[in-house]
Amino acid sequence: MLFFQYTSLNISLKEDIILNKQVEKNEFIYKIKADDNLNFKQESNYVIVTDEEGKRIYTIEAPIMEDANHELYAGLQVVLEEKDNEKYIKIIANKE
Repeated sequence: MLFFQYTSLNISLKEDIILNKQVEKNEFIYKIKADDNLNFKQESNYVIVTDEEGKRIYTIEAPIMEDANHELYAGLQVVLEEKDNEKYIKIIANKE
């Protein structure tokens, strides 16, 4: 079973992916629905959201994954993608 937990931290949102058993899926893709005046930029292993003036208004960080043995894994990747003028955030976990 797969659970998601979200925590709001000032100007960022933290998503935790909790696995109660091993699953084959290791990529999670989210379509971004936002106003056109917001800009999204990949930096290191997170995505920065800025307004029209370039002021940072939000940060999307890599989630932490917890398995059924309550082992935490922070080595997930966050990737900003664009297809057909739509933006997506892909979260990639190591399959192991």
